[in-house]
Amino acid sequence: MDSTILCIHSTGTTSSLWAPVLEAARLKERGLLAGNLGYPPAPLVERGTPVSALDDARHVVSQLPDGTSRVHLLAHSYGGLVALHVMDLLGPRVASAFIYEPVVFRFMVNAKGADPAAVEQGSAFIADGSWFLEDTQRGGSDEWLEQFIDYWNRPGSWQRMPEPLRTATRAVGWKMFQEVRACFYDERQL
Repeated sequence: MDSTILCIHSTGTTSSLWAPVLEAARLKERGLLAGNLGYPPAPLVERGTPVSALDDARHVVSQLPDGTSRVHLLAHSYGGLVALHVMDLLGPRVASAFIYEPVVFRFMVNAKGADPAAVEQGSAFIADGSWFLEDTQRGGSDEWLEQFIDYWNRPGSWQRMPEPLRTATRAVGWKMFQEVRACFYDERQL
């Protein structure tokens, strides 16, 4: 395969996130729905195992078919941070990149001219990060997942989730914790 659309998913989702997009664009045969470390079909990341965005980038690049000379990146949220590392790994093989809603809180807080409300929100996470970003005992736990899910959706969303969905989310909770930490601490954003 000469050219591949490498699709990189966001925190708490799977590679199937991109399937409808490729289908609608009639690009299914050119797309690779790459799974990040710790998400099915890959083995779960064991609690206590550190994983970086660079580790995820190496993992998704390893899924490219042999002979791929050109790569088009399609990434969402945390996948956008992974895509930045993929660009470094692949260099001129990257033909294009579409990074949708990248979550780069540290960059946002440090950016000149950033929206003051966004800076305040990112700064609050860092200030309150003593447990949400740092507590490896609670990171990825139900308490942590509830704060994460409720932040991105609305208060009470975690409690409204059907139990089978909460169970599936718990299975990747530790990896989700690692991804959120990367969005604050990855060296690309300093």
